[in-house]
Amino acid sequence: MLKSDIATHSALLMNSGWLRYTPRDFAEAVIAHCHWRNFAAGTGIQHAGEEGGIVAGIAHGSAVLTTSLSTPDSPVLHIMHPGDWFGYLPLFLSGARPNSLVARSDVTIAVMSQQELEALLVPQPYWWRHIGTLAAVHANLATAVAADMMIRDSNRRCAAALLNVANCRRGEPTSAPVLNAPLSQEELAAIANLSRTSVSSILRDLEGQRLIELGYRTVTLRDPARLRALVDNV
Repeated sequence: MLKSDIATHSALLMNSGWLRYTPRDFAEAVIAHCHWRNFAAGTGIQHAGEEGGIVAGIAHGSAVLTTSLSTPDSPVLHIMHPGDWFGYLPLFLSGARPNSLVARSDVTIAVMSQQELEALLVPQPYWWRHIGTLAAVHANLATAVAADMMIRDSNRRCAAALLNVANCRRGEPTSAPVLNAPLSQEELAAIANLSRTSVSSILRDLEGQRLIELGYRTVTLRDPARLRALVDNV
């Protein structure tokens, strides 16, 4: 990877997502100890059932999160985007990883192994607090998504699901100039607990209002602010 690409990816990870909530010296130390990996679209990044802990951040592309904690037919849980981090659970809970992650597009990630992370934290034990910050970020996201999926109105619930998977439910990220929900209508229907027919009708209506633009296995959000208003103004 070119040094210019590493610099760009490093800056994105330090200024968005988890690391923007941490002190600069910690963020710089994390990035300095990471190595970089590329995954082609459709490639597994992390597999449920694997052992070992890592901390990894997505610097480019998007990935689909699924879990083994639910039934075998459980849908896509979430789409992860640049600035999102994953893989830390085995640092705290013994046993295999519960979640799988598959590249939806070509993906570049920064990775630090459990051993490398622990070596970084030994001389700075207070820095464990910042790993807790990552857990808190994920807990807040999970709570917010669960609350959105309890919305009774189908149109509002579908719009909330779109905003969540496009990474702009609470605001618009600095890491993405174009806001896309990279999933099929069948996947969106499963996430929003709606029928494929209902989702198709809702999406056509939103496109007619120029709030979104439909593409092949993707939805481009043309006006996220108006979509958020549709969800939140009850």
